[in-house]
Amino acid sequence: MVHRQTGSGSGFRAYSGGGGRALISSVDDSSLMQTMNGSGMKGESFSGSKDGSVKGPESPQNYGFTSVVAAASKAANGLIKQSAEGFMSFMGGNRSFPVMGIMDDRRHRLKNLIKDAAEGSVAVHGLKEWGQQFLITDNGMFMTGNKGKTQSKGGGQGGGGAGQLSASQQAAAGGSGGGSQEGENFKIRFQLVENQNGKKQTQQSGAGAPKLARSFRSKSGVEFDIETFEYVLDQRAAKAGESGGGGNGAGGDSGGGETSSKPTGQKTLHKEESDTFHEITSEHQHLQRGQGNNRVKDKEIMAYYKDDKISSRVTDKHVHIRFEDFRIFVDEQGCWSTKPIQIKDDIDGSGARSSKPPVYQWDEPNNTWIYNAALDVRGDLKVDGDLKVTGALVLNGHYIRVSENGLITVTREDSRA
Repeated sequence: MVHRQTGSGSGFRAYSGGGGRALISSVDDSSLMQTMNGSGMKGESFSGSKDGSVKGPESPQNYGFTSVVAAASKAANGLIKQSAEGFMSFMGGNRSFPVMGIMDDRRHRLKNLIKDAAEGSVAVHGLKEWGQQFLITDNGMFMTGNKGKTQSKGGGQGGGGAGQLSASQQAAAGGSGGGSQEGENFKIRFQLVENQNGKKQTQQSGAGAPKLARSFRSKSGVEFDIETFEYVLDQRAAKAGESGGGGNGAGGDSGGGETSSKPTGQKTLHKEESDTFHEITSEHQHLQRGQGNNRVKDKEIMAYYKDDKISSRVTDKHVHIRFEDFRIFVDEQGCWSTKPIQIKDDIDGSGARSSKPPVYQWDEPNNTWIYNAALDVRGDLKVDGDLKVTGALVLNGHYIRVSENGLITVTREDSRA
């Protein structure tokens, strides 16, 4: 069979069904299927209505992966100067039914992987100004973060994410932030949080049934959807139940039915509270599990329980141990304590108290120490004040004792007679 068509007809079919490139002005990521706004051939618009009642072409994402391209940068007359691009298909050869396929952005594409990494490499990235990448290559996996600070700046996506330049990048750009302020540190964070997605509820049927809320706002400020199942009564089974045909004597409750719901998708969880995380910024590493914390800086390592009132700290100048108002620390000048030190046995390191009395005890009224054990000193013993000895004082093998009447005796042997 031979199909004949004119040149104009062939051109029209190619125009209608052949697909084409598109410039992406912006995307709408709030709906269950991402949509885009943009343009195709000269004068051709792929956009929804301004009031949002009609969406632009759908932009399906691969399951388990999603992304949002940066908005286009535009000239004063509204024409696109730079933008992400996509490849549009027209379902059934109908140009009024466009579907956006692959999107990419020449402004931010991570390139030269063969040269800089290896063949077969896989990478995830965002805007180039963020400086954050995850790379799988031949010699390992690399999650790379930015040591700078974010720039808090008003406005949305305009300018391809220029509001997220780091402080050093803003300076390199001549400080053209336009009123931007230095924000928080970029971070790499691994965390466990309570899942706010996937919550379900059943809406009662009937005119008097209360309407249930379809969403809620978490402490982070993110609004999460609740998947609502509505009970649909099987009218034929209900009538049979009313006429006694239920079989189990349950009357109208025996009527069959089914529940239906509308999909809700899910929202990001990265803003949710967490007490189990590992966070890395340009200033510190912080590891937390419940009330236990470990924080590492360039010249400080600190471990603490709840807060620094129960903590240990190491810096380049000293080592510090603290429990409430009791502190012990060592520096270049010696070992110090804010309270007198008492020595006692610690049986297993768990804080269990020994049945033995402390070797050292502080005699508060006399402002002195009481030592309840033998003291063996190899070398000089220097005492500023009184030295109270209840047993024998041994010096170079000689036992020195003082009787109650003040008589001093010196013997070579330990004779207690």
